[in-house]
Amino acid sequence: MFKLNLKIALRNLWRNKVSSFINVIGLAIGLAACLTLLLYVTYEWNFDKHAKNSAYVYTTMTNIPGDNGKISVTFEGSTTAFGPVIKQSLPELKYMARMDYGSKNLIANGQNAFKRQSKFAEPDILKMYDYEFIYGNASTALSNPHSVILTESTAKVLFGTADVLNKSVRFKDQFDLNITGVIKDQADNSSNKFDYLMPWAFYETIDQGAKDLNWSNFSFVTLVMLKNGANLDLVNQKINQIEKKII
Repeated sequence: MFKLNLKIALRNLWRNKVSSFINVIGLAIGLAACLTLLLYVTYEWNFDKHAKNSAYVYTTMTNIPGDNGKISVTFEGSTTAFGPVIKQSLPELKYMARMDYGSKNLIANGQNAFKRQSKFAEPDILKMYDYEFIYGNASTALSNPHSVILTESTAKVLFGTADVLNKSVRFKDQFDLNITGVIKDQADNSSNKFDYLMPWAFYETIDQGAKDLNWSNFSFVTLVMLKNGANLDLVNQKINQIEKKII
């Protein structure tokens, strides 16, 4: 019975070649569009959700007031003083880490030198995100100011292998850093993606803007993880009150 129905279907398709071709192509395009849309929605839905506690991790935002008391611009920049103050003042905070915006900078191993995406961050960043360490220990990887964490692909580009723990690299052809960790490459739908990560303590030695605690330079990013059960609206209210007292 199945063979008979298949033969009849094939004969009908052959007799109506043009309409059959149009229908098949239309069906294929429709299926392809649906699959593409599904992949895009899945990609966006899982943005920054790779950590098991990602629901409690937030990037602090700054509002710029405009006319009539309305907010004209909102961006993720924050000052160097902001993070330490809220960490000390808000019991709802579990972890806090300041980070720079990142840029492509030169990193070298002997004759091999490449421009790769670099970032600086405070050690608590390793407690907020579940970076998969191939080599090294998350609890100590950023404890030394002259240390660096490489992604697996960066390590292989520089050395040809990921087994590079305790080897040395040169940053911007000026500073020697000790490799204290190698992690799996991050997913593309990660907002804080990097090729190599360096300690904030090192950043403070090479950039005066990172060292000075002030409320005027919005060139940095502040990430926080709230404790389970913390009320986000209440946290925001407390932050507003803190800023009104200080600024």
